[in-house]
Amino acid sequence: MKSYVLDSYSIIAYFEKDTGYEKIIDLLSRSNNILLLMNIINWGEVYYIILREQGSDKASLFEKNFEKLPLT
Repeated sequence: MKSYVLDSYSIIAYFEKDTGYEKIIDLLSRSNNILLLMNIINWGEVYYIILREQGSDKASLFEKNFEKLPLT
């Protein structure tokens, strides 16, 4: 099974529909055939950026929505 490791930029691009988010959508749609990985340090970086720039409500919403993604 092919695997991909996502970094913080790719997740931010996905949630903000920034440049390259279509590629992440494509990867997420193929999650039955590929393994998507992200390390906890990158997750923390995304959480911190959202917390700092948008506040705790948005950071909590990110956390809730992130849990629904097919990432390990």
